[in-house]
Amino acid sequence: MDVPLLTATGLTKRYGAQTLFEHLSLTLHRGEMLALLGESGSGKSTLLNGLAALEPLDRGQVVLQGRDLLALDESGQARLRREQLGFVFQAFHVLPHLTVRDNVALPLLLQGKPDARRVEEMLDAVGLGAQARHLPRQ
Repeated sequence: MDVPLLTATGLTKRYGAQTLFEHLSLTLHRGEMLALLGESGSGKSTLLNGLAALEPLDRGQVVLQGRDLLALDESGQARLRREQLGFVFQAFHVLPHLTVRDNVALPLLLQGKPDARRVEEMLDAVGLGAQARHLPRQ
């Protein structure tokens, strides 16, 4: 079997006496999708931030494509996030004057790896292919 894209083991996050999640584990393989559902304040964003090493976790391990993300220094984490992770935020964190396609293409362009085919595939995968030429507010 192929190496998982992401493996999280034993994740725990607390704020004071409140436990958001404890002993949480998950594995994602290429082609799989994950939806986090829950009430406001239940820890969904905190979990995503922890998986990306944007917010410290109290316990656990996050392995991204075979590399222990939490064992890397801050610049190593930033490099791995830049090259291997992508987020779709529930709020618009996009450039309003760029098309949907251009907003998706921008991170690849900044890495010096423009790839129009990959951008189209990503938009199609999330059902936005038909809106590629629209501005975010359209």
